[in-house]
Amino acid sequence: MTNPFDILVLTAANEAQAAGYRAQLAWRCANGLIHPDTETRVITDPGGRRVGSLGATLNVLTQVAGGRGVEAFAGRRILICHSGGDSRRTPAYAAQGKVFTPVPATGPAGQPLALFDLILRTVSALPAPAGGHVLITSGDVLLTFDHASVDFSRPGVTGVAYFGPVERGSRHGVYVPSGFGANPQRTECVPVVDFLQALRAGSARVRGGRSVRPRGGGYRARQPDTRGLRAAGESGGGGGNGEGENIERRTSNAER
Repeated sequence: MTNPFDILVLTAANEAQAAGYRAQLAWRCANGLIHPDTETRVITDPGGRRVGSLGATLNVLTQVAGGRGVEAFAGRRILICHSGGDSRRTPAYAAQGKVFTPVPATGPAGQPLALFDLILRTVSALPAPAGGHVLITSGDVLLTFDHASVDFSRPGVTGVAYFGPVERGSRHGVYVPSGFGANPQRTECVPVVDFLQALRAGSARVRGGRSVRPRGGGYRARQPDTRGLRAAGESGGGGGNGEGENIERRTSNAER
């Protein structure tokens, strides 16, 4: 079962890229790949200058709020898909953006699909809290996981992450939990002691050569200014007191 979004936002680096994204979204709306009740927007980084994922997120939240503050988000399900990259590793798809890289799959009516369509299908199946939420995902990551294991009932922010080798963590942002004592095949909440742009030798306490790496398939916030954090990755069921910064690791198989 999928839960359509009230607003779907793609971020773009500049207006030239945004124009292509708008054309892609318009085609999908016309061909039944986006729910008819979903409002689509493409929002560029301010001034056409890249401001990073955090800056782009704040820019989108500001524009969606429209001066109304958190009331603008109440009861609404909003997806922000960051897609302002250059596609340097896949230059053949730079023109349409890597988020629209074609994949060997078709839609219900035989429509050709792209990575974006699979991402949208995946995140649409996540729980939709009645009070509304903002889900933030990356346009170059496809997450596959057990949607039923994700719990959005707690207040604060939930991040989706998974266990990976330290060597991989050295090239990506990671969460540093307080310990790795639990079985990585079960979901659990553990405190987060640090967030690193890239894992460096000696900067994280690890066990068995593992780190917890955030994936761009799901940051969810009930309010854009909440500060509590939980994250989900390869593990299962569990506690936490909901106070401060916590990481909640959930069963997840991330594919890039």
